[in-house]
Amino acid sequence: MYFWVGEDILLSIKLNRHSEDICPLNIGFQIKDRLGQIIIGTNTYLLSIDMEDVEFGQPVICQFKVNLPILPQQYTVNAAVANYDIAAEITYDWLDYIGTIQVINTNPKIEQIGFCFTNIEVIKSQV
Repeated sequence: MYFWVGEDILLSIKLNRHSEDICPLNIGFQIKDRLGQIIIGTNTYLLSIDMEDVEFGQPVICQFKVNLPILPQQYTVNAAVANYDIAAEITYDWLDYIGTIQVINTNPKIEQIGFCFTNIEVIKSQV
């Protein structure tokens, strides 16, 4: 998928029915560059998003609205589900390379891009 430098994207993570009561959930993602460095990443715990209303055994979609003020190149996306804790000591699932995104720039007026703390918004819904 192709995105522009500075574009907002909606990264969706769908969890199917789970057989264990693992609520509350901590759902997160990472966007890594070609060298494997984490460029953007967060989770619902770090964003103080309460996932306790997710019903046990029901599918859920967690969407992260993310801005891409990053260099034009290809990036990979990882996703994870863990316990709702700062240390996330229990990881229920970790998926490397669930997709790639290509960030492009054809606008010569963009004078500055790079690392920053981007405003990330979370949207959650029962399926």
